[in-house]
Amino acid sequence: MVNLGLTDEVLRSPSICLCLKCAFCGFACSQKVREYKVIQDLQVQALKKEVVDAGFPERLLQAERVIYSLLIEAVDKLRSGVGAD
Repeated sequence: MVNLGLTDEVLRSPSICLCLKCAFCGFACSQKVREYKVIQDLQVQALKKEVVDAGFPERLLQAERVIYSLLIEAVDKLRSGVGAD
């Protein structure tokens, strides 16, 4: 969307809040784009343009702590085959 000039739409999208900065997207990208860095930049722009309120970064950080630990746990289970049928 950014490449298509839809930056304002992206800044208003809750999707930019879903990035956990795990960098898996960058590892998977055949063009070696570090998408998580792009998302981080968009989050900063959203704050500067007041698309989100000043308390947003702290709330996002708190959410990331919870979500990231759950993600790591789920990935570890997949890798170890725990719970596989």
